[in-house]
Amino acid sequence: MRLLNKINIKLQRMQREAGNSFVSRTTLRRSGRPDMVVLRVVLMNQRTTPDILNEILDEQEAIYRDCIAPTLRLK
Repeated sequence: MRLLNKINIKLQRMQREAGNSFVSRTTLRRSGRPDMVVLRVVLMNQRTTPDILNEILDEQEAIYRDCIAPTLRLK
């Protein structure tokens, strides 16, 4: 879980810094379970379409694939 949390924090930061979209993050605190960092999108513009949301997800995939995954040391 800690690795996924680190990935989500780094991904959200890199996506925000790129300036193409805004995805926030929050930490879910659950009794008796590890904290989990999750990404979230708040839709404020009624003109947001499924295609736009897919572009945001595509951007996240590209950031992970190109910038984060190559740096991971998986056991």
